[in-house]
Amino acid sequence: MSSTQKSMLSAMQPILKLLARNTCALCNRSSHEVLCVYCLKALDSEQRSTALVQTDPMKLWAWGEYYGILERLLTLVKYQGRKDVGFFLGNKLGAYWQEANPLGAMKLRVVPVPISTERRKTRGYNQTELLAQSFCRWTGYTLDSQSLMRTRDTQAQFGLSPKARQENLQQAFLWKNSSHSQNTGVLLLDDIFTTGATLYEIQAVLTKANVPILGALVMATPRL
Repeated sequence: MSSTQKSMLSAMQPILKLLARNTCALCNRSSHEVLCVYCLKALDSEQRSTALVQTDPMKLWAWGEYYGILERLLTLVKYQGRKDVGFFLGNKLGAYWQEANPLGAMKLRVVPVPISTERRKTRGYNQTELLAQSFCRWTGYTLDSQSLMRTRDTQAQFGLSPKARQENLQQAFLWKNSSHSQNTGVLLLDDIFTTGATLYEIQAVLTKANVPILGALVMATPRL
């Protein structure tokens, strides 16, 4: 590159940076990140003070509750194709987990909850897998998106009674990794915890396969 070209490129840097500016995913303010500083501050205020939500029948950790800014962001990921928001939330989840450090230096295999074939086809991706990808990049844990599979499409859980949810998910999951290391515990990861029917069904499948499951981490739980 000639000195003239270098000078021209240097002079264009401010313009290129201006053109590269994004807008906030929520309020459309100019922003270099997914969220502007105002929406980011509002999101951070929704973070739970303690990560552990329950210990029985399985340990459950959660970043926040399903309302406000977090609810809007999860909706963007699931229904409006905003994969960048999914990666962003996965980073937030990773930072939160490292700060809480609930399992110390234990080795973990992170398994995102799979969605149905029809939903993946419609959406183009599994939103929970997006969270898991950036969560694992942040924490250094092993991502395992292949061992747990959904064997059949199920009816949407929304609106179903707890009993109907459980029946809807029976034999819907299969653990196919028979060579899984018994020394590496599994941390399930999902976007939203409602009644827990999905996670509890997966827990039963993994327990039957003699896979050590340490608990589940979710982005949001219902608001109390």
